[in-house]
Amino acid sequence: MTIGVIGESLVDVFTDQGGSSHERPGGSPFNVAVALARLDIDVHLFTAIGDDPHGRMLTSHLRAEGVSVTTGRTSSKTSVARAAIDPAGHATYEFDLEWDPRFADDWPPLDLVHFGSLGSALPPGAEEVRAVVDRLAKACLVSYDPNWRAGLVAGDPQRIVEDNVARADVLKLSDDDASAIYPGVDLDDLARRLLGLGPALVVITKGAGGASAWTAHTEKHVGTATVDVVDTIGAGDAFMATLLSELADFDRARVEGLGRRELELVLEFASFVAGKTCERAGADPPRLGELF
Repeated sequence: MTIGVIGESLVDVFTDQGGSSHERPGGSPFNVAVALARLDIDVHLFTAIGDDPHGRMLTSHLRAEGVSVTTGRTSSKTSVARAAIDPAGHATYEFDLEWDPRFADDWPPLDLVHFGSLGSALPPGAEEVRAVVDRLAKACLVSYDPNWRAGLVAGDPQRIVEDNVARADVLKLSDDDASAIYPGVDLDDLARRLLGLGPALVVITKGAGGASAWTAHTEKHVGTATVDVVDTIGAGDAFMATLLSELADFDRARVEGLGRRELELVLEFASFVAGKTCERAGADPPRLGELF
C-alpha cells in the first residue's frame, strides 16, 4: 500500500505559553505524510522546499521518518508559519509562503492520493496540484482536506473548496473550516451538500466534540476521550493520516458501502491518534507501536 500526499512543507516557528520560541517541521500535508509513516504506511510526499537551512531541516526530518519526497521545483526559500499558542493550547498562525511547484509527469503507482491545505488553494501552485490530482484520480482513490486559512487565499472560499471537493472520494474538514467557509450552515446540511458534489465519504471533526461521518446511505458520530492537551498543532493532520491508513486499501465502492459500525471504528481510531498528538508539543503524532 502506497499513499501519495501533495502539498506544502514549511517550518513552524511557535512561541509557547512561557514565551520561548521553537522551530519545528510543519505544514498540513507534510504533517500528514509524517503521521502516515509513523503508522507504518509507505508514503511519498510531493512538495516544494527551499535550498536554505530551513529546507535542509525539512528534508533531513523526512528522511529520518522514512518519507519518500519529490520536490517539483526548488523554491528560493522555505515557507515559514509563525504560531502563537493560547492558554487552551490552540494555535494561531502568520505565514510567509512560496508555493509554485512544477512536478514531472512520471509518478509512482499509488493506492491513494491526498491533497489539500494551502497547496490546493494558493496560486500559482494550486493549478498544478489540481492537474496532477486529475491525472492520478483515474487510477486511485482521492482524499481532500481544505484545512482552510482565512485571509491567505484570494477569491470565494466556497468556489475554491467545492472545486476541489468535486475531485475527491474522501473529504475531511474541521468544524472550524466549516464555519469559515460556510458561516451559519448546519453541519448535517453541509455534509449532505458536500456529498452531492461527489465524495463517497464526508468526515467533519469537532475538536473535543468528537467527529462525524456521512455516506449516501448512513452517518455516524463519535465522541472523544479526555486528554491532557499541550497544544492542538497537528491533531487534525494526525486524524487525517489515520483515516487514510484505514481506507487506503479500499476502492470507491467499498468506501460508499461503509456501515455504521465500520465508520464508528475508523472514527474512534482516528480520534484516538489525534488525542495522543494533542498530548505532545507541536506536530508530533504517535508511532504505531505506541498506540497498543
